[in-house]
Amino acid sequence: EHPQIRLAALHSVRSIKNRTTERLFEKMATSHEDWRIKGESLIALATIAPAKAMKMIRNEAIQFPWPQSYYTIVALDSMKSANPAKPIPEESEATQLLVQLAEGEPIGQSTVALEALIGRNTPPSIDYFMKKMQQGDVAQTTIIANYIALMDDPRPAQTVQPLMEMFAKFEAPRDLEAMVAIVVALDS
Repeated sequence: EHPQIRLAALHSVRSIKNRTTERLFEKMATSHEDWRIKGESLIALATIAPAKAMKMIRNEAIQFPWPQSYYTIVALDSMKSANPAKPIPEESEATQLLVQLAEGEPIGQSTVALEALIGRNTPPSIDYFMKKMQQGDVAQTTIIANYIALMDDPRPAQTVQPLMEMFAKFEAPRDLEAMVAIVVALDS
């Protein structure tokens, strides 16, 4: 059996939320030999039984190296309420663990975790994103500038100077995407 077939099957079964699928995903997330299957099962478990998935992440999955940690990030990202006024119990811890993963290496892991943080019901403070942007990574700066541009409230004043400083550090055409995102953020 090809792993892609199993992954496709997991995707289709993920929407079925009952005790049988919960047990299946829990078993596969802990004992399957293919790390991709384990990861997809962890994501599915996070949507069905966030407390069980959080326990697995705390005990093991938070230590997974990249690219395995991609599945941990997606599982943590799925632990949020559809209604921001009624957060699920695991939501705050999931955000804290995403911050931890965003601070780590390699840059791929850090960038995916940063994208997940921006979509949280209660993202970290704007100061966290400004500090992260100062690291100078073009992809992360683009993500953060796009986030600032899309804020419903007026753009926080403390973002102007760091955005202007980052713009001055970048060079066209290599960093054009980040530069455009910064201009849009400053114009919003």
